[in-house]
Amino acid sequence: MTPSKIMSPADVEPPILAELAEACGTSASAIDDIYECTPFQVSMMEEPQPDVYQFVVSLDSASGVEAARKTLEHVIARLAILRTRIAACQLGRMLQVVVAAGNGQLESTQLDVDEYLQQSRRAGGKQWLGQPLFRAAFIGNRLVATAHHAIMDYWSWFTLFNVDVAAAHRGRLPDRPAFKEFVARCHALDDAVAADFWRARFRGSPALFPEPDASRGCSGQVRRAAVRRVTFASLAGLEGVRAQIPHFIEAAWALTSSIYTGSESVVYGFILSGRSSSANGLRDTIGPTIVEAPIQVDLHRNMTVGQLVRDRALSLRQLQAHPSVHWSMKKIRALSPAARQAEAYRSLLNIVPELPPPSAPDDADVVTFERLVTSESLFPLHLILAVSDDGFTIDPRFDPGAISETRLNHVLSQFEHTLRLLVEAPSGAKLSSLELLSPYDRGCISAWSAARQAADKTADSNSTVDEAFRARARERPDDIAVEGGGDGTRTDYRTLDQLSELVAHQLRERGVSRGASVALVFERSLWAVVAILGILKAGGVCVPVDRGAGREEKAALCSRAKAKVALTSSAEHARCAGIAASVLPVSAGSAESAAVSAVAGAGDAGDPADVAYVLFADGSDPRGVVLGHGDLVSSLRAQAKALNWQRGCRMLHLAEYASRWSLCEVLGTLLSGGCICIPADADDQEAGLSLSRTVIEPCQPSRAILVSSHQLGDTLPSSLQSILCVGQARAKAPPAWRTPGRQVFRGWGVREAGLVSTAPETTARGEAGHAGGGRGGGAGAPLASCWTWIVNPHNVHELAPIGSMGELVVSGPSVAQGYWAEEAKTAAAAASSGCFIAPPRWASWFGASGPRRFLRTGYLARQSPEDGSLAVAGRRGNRVRVRGRTVQLERLEEVLLGCERVRDAAVVTQISGGRTQLVAVVCLADARLPSQGVLRRLDEGLAADAAAAAAIAEEHTVAVERYARAAMHGDEVPDVWVAVEALPWVDGQELDGARIRQWLRGRGS
Repeated sequence: MTPSKIMSPADVEPPILAELAEACGTSASAIDDIYECTPFQVSMMEEPQPDVYQFVVSLDSASGVEAARKTLEHVIARLAILRTRIAACQLGRMLQVVVAAGNGQLESTQLDVDEYLQQSRRAGGKQWLGQPLFRAAFIGNRLVATAHHAIMDYWSWFTLFNVDVAAAHRGRLPDRPAFKEFVARCHALDDAVAADFWRARFRGSPALFPEPDASRGCSGQVRRAAVRRVTFASLAGLEGVRAQIPHFIEAAWALTSSIYTGSESVVYGFILSGRSSSANGLRDTIGPTIVEAPIQVDLHRNMTVGQLVRDRALSLRQLQAHPSVHWSMKKIRALSPAARQAEAYRSLLNIVPELPPPSAPDDADVVTFERLVTSESLFPLHLILAVSDDGFTIDPRFDPGAISETRLNHVLSQFEHTLRLLVEAPSGAKLSSLELLSPYDRGCISAWSAARQAADKTADSNSTVDEAFRARARERPDDIAVEGGGDGTRTDYRTLDQLSELVAHQLRERGVSRGASVALVFERSLWAVVAILGILKAGGVCVPVDRGAGREEKAALCSRAKAKVALTSSAEHARCAGIAASVLPVSAGSAESAAVSAVAGAGDAGDPADVAYVLFADGSDPRGVVLGHGDLVSSLRAQAKALNWQRGCRMLHLAEYASRWSLCEVLGTLLSGGCICIPADADDQEAGLSLSRTVIEPCQPSRAILVSSHQLGDTLPSSLQSILCVGQARAKAPPAWRTPGRQVFRGWGVREAGLVSTAPETTARGEAGHAGGGRGGGAGAPLASCWTWIVNPHNVHELAPIGSMGELVVSGPSVAQGYWAEEAKTAAAAASSGCFIAPPRWASWFGASGPRRFLRTGYLARQSPEDGSLAVAGRRGNRVRVRGRTVQLERLEEVLLGCERVRDAAVVTQISGGRTQLVAVVCLADARLPSQGVLRRLDEGLAADAAAAAAIAEEHTVAVERYARAAMHGDEVPDVWVAVEALPWVDGQELDGARIRQWLRGRGS
């Protein structure tokens, strides 16, 4: 019977021995020894692209070749590791097989040196099974030696050729412990002791860097970036801590990883020699004793530099001293979810002394070292740091599918900067006090800022909205400005200018002048457009009111806005009685009446700084945002330029006037010289799409442009050539959107920053640009009217390193003037996110100070190191800590939207039993289920209908939860699942999370 641990040929049955001999291409009698592999050796043999060392030396004479051959034969005969092969057998594991000397270690070849090197490196992991793992070939007067990492680490490789071969050449080969003794020690480890040692090192859910990206995957390539040199002379304050430089290097990498992951707990791999923990002289064995150890580091804002460095030093001492460091990685992974996460590390640090390459013996001047060639195994990011007396080098190897070279350059520059901060800072300095922005990143931001300033010069506007409209009307008076509605009227720019002038006259007669608020309550119609322009021409401030609100609510909003006059449609007039001191209908009849009484003369000339609009949002934030004339003109012109809106563009008008998106559809179209297309039934989106088929298509080559929310359907008319999709994104755009010749843009912005801040064209996958995007928001480069910055969420005066997660700050002409009649709130805004602030300290670095307004958006985002474009992750308040893991709720929603059974989804948190729970509120994609009731459970309503709906919902919800468990980390899967008909949205753009949480509290979920 074969024993559980094999350490000699006597431990294997004859059939197994014969199998191993056949696998190694030799006879059983030629096998000197058989024993187990170490866990590291097994992992190396399982690599699809293994690590291989190769070096080439030249010999200047035939006698030199012969002497080298004899020396090498002697060394091979003495060192069993050089005659070792690794083979798999029917026992279900790999074993080391030591064959007798002369069995393929020295080989002949007809290839030249370069061909031989390339061929040797081409072999994949499994192709090395049963083959010589050390081999040497004499090619002419050159010796080429090759060693697989499964039998050789770099210390062994260096020692073999610089010490042992050199000594053998002089006839004094040193005695060394056999690698087999080291293997025996590894297999004698106490599993219980090892489990306790490793289990205590992992907790929670540490973050990985580079972050896994399922959309990119691995490229199957290994690339080497330029080697960097860091001199100790450049590090002030290094004296006294030079001996600790490896600890500072590791601390700097931990902090750098934390910067980019946005997590206070990170994990990476660390290569140990494995020799410090080896007793009885085993540290001198030739063979792979190294270990790749997963390292978890917990950082927090109040941690000091000294604490972090001491923590790294203690960790290293523990690992170097404990034999359990050689325990199997598979066993470590099985200890706990935290250990499983840590074992999946994606960056690897290898801090080594700077060793010279293998060289010729001192007394052998006939030998010349030519080159050392290495073949790397696949890994996301591997940093080799060679420390010398005067500094260290950073030799990066990376998978471009995991991290681009451009991003890697930013990361390494940040790492060097972070190391310098740690070395130069007082030991008691808190990590939160360190200024993390590197000079390299600051230079990139400065270059991007200069480009923004050049674009911004064309974005500033010195005109009011009504002046910009009049200029368009004078330029092309006969172009159609508004089309459609119930009667299919076509109104040109001249007529629209005249009609709106009549409304302006009516308003002036009723005392409306510069700065006076005028409420607007309309369905989508020509007369709404006339009323908007009339208010602006009169110098008034347009205050759109939700026509679906009750009369008392409308009156309350008019009171808050100080609107004494309200303009309504004929249909809304009766429902608006009494909401303001004067309620005027605007229609064809009122226009005729105004034409009779109109007299020449205009109001006071407006100023671009005057207020044009006050937008009051629904949902949990009722504050009114003040938009100036010049701000609007700048934003709309920048938006038109980015989206290629121009004369002849035709906009399908779907937004309600209380929504800021109506400004894009109405004013954006008019200032671009386009035509507003109003649906035949202004309350029916499907009717609007029908109109676009019958009216827009015959008007080619005009472009059909649609501003949409999350509710845009899967089927679109073929006439639509350009779509601007705003609001929180779908998981992916429906295939029907991506028709030939159609552009789909992904718009993002916040109320306080005007309209759209970014609007890149989406990819075929349906999300914005190369920088990302998703449920959290938009992505791409900011528009010309908008400057964007990423700051430390805890300190607005610190810019965040490029590529790290931070809070998005917006400045420029697009930023609103403040909140309506709430100067105190606006002045106090610097104390909280999502508010207007004074120019931060860094603004002067980039010429962005002065009167320019700044806004903290309350959204988290990253800047692409490639071009500075944005990827918005979601609201800062939606970045939560659950079960030791940092989670962005929008990302979980995006995962759920990838399930075909889900039509819409929200994930929120609630406290239950003293702990934070994740709650998924989902709308199911089943035509049999109702879909109109906002936050109405599917089991509510008539008993029979509710029972049937509940049964269907239960089946879908179970399937969705199963999908989530397969697609999410275990700590991210929601604890509670609730199915409802529809979710509440604010301004058609984002989920109303506050309302959802309040509803959940009310129902006790």
